[in-house]
Amino acid sequence: MLKFSRYSLLSKLNLFKLTTREYCGSDDCEKSAFENIKTLTPQGISRLTNLFQEDKNENKVNLGIGVYRTEENKPYILPVVKKCALELVQDPNLNFEYLPVFGNPEFTKAASELILGKDCKAIEENRIVGVQTISGSGALRLAVEFISQHLKKRTCYMSDPTWKNHSLILKHAGIKTLKGYPYWNDAKRNIDISNLLAALNEATEGDVILLQPSAHNPTGMDPTKRQWKQIAQVIKERNLFPFFDVAYQGFASGDPDRDTWAVRYFVKKGMETLIAQSFSKNMGLYMLEPVPFLFELP
Repeated sequence: MLKFSRYSLLSKLNLFKLTTREYCGSDDCEKSAFENIKTLTPQGISRLTNLFQEDKNENKVNLGIGVYRTEENKPYILPVVKKCALELVQDPNLNFEYLPVFGNPEFTKAASELILGKDCKAIEENRIVGVQTISGSGALRLAVEFISQHLKKRTCYMSDPTWKNHSLILKHAGIKTLKGYPYWNDAKRNIDISNLLAALNEATEGDVILLQPSAHNPTGMDPTKRQWKQIAQVIKERNLFPFFDVAYQGFASGDPDRDTWAVRYFVKKGMETLIAQSFSKNMGLYMLEPVPFLFELP
């Protein structure tokens, strides 16, 4: 990728010069700052996508990335997304002014109400702060930096298994110690709730607990309401810090309220929390959508 981009820019745009021995063809050339960068082999979903694209079988089906697809295996754009896109383009009052530091207040307010409910007491009492970021990964990164730099928390528990990028984001954003809590019982094909609760009971006061409220990645299995209550009870009793990654609201059950039941339950129980909220999957947006993260003020 870097090699291709380098030659394309040099030959077509002539905007800058990268001096590497390979490019200038001489041992006398100045060494490049990028000389020792290693090319990584695609892993996980990226590798699976590459294998799918290379497969010549006419009956192949892409079950890698969870996105809306047509019968022809093309990206499906939701009618409401098309409608909103047209309204934006045709809006004569649309401008490109800088947004406030926290983002579009109308958007963050609507996003807060969508995940916590319009009747949320914390919203009514103005105890919710929303910050607009770029995509769900951007929300996670900003939230984790806030956790590590300002809340001074250095240990985070993740479900085992979890989304592969969780550990990468947590590590590079300042979390020093990553631990896993048992989640999936492969033999019984269900959530290992007893060992999950036991692991949380061993956590140290103040430790961060990363939770996925719906469509757990990668198992697709979510705790029942009873199990969520058990998890919340341990977290509250142990004075742990819940951190929600909400990537699939409404995408799991078809009901956005049902998919965020756990988040609302924690908030109703008076627990402070951080929430990384994304609209990539549930709205079929993967490039330019804004995403907030939310936290409840004391």
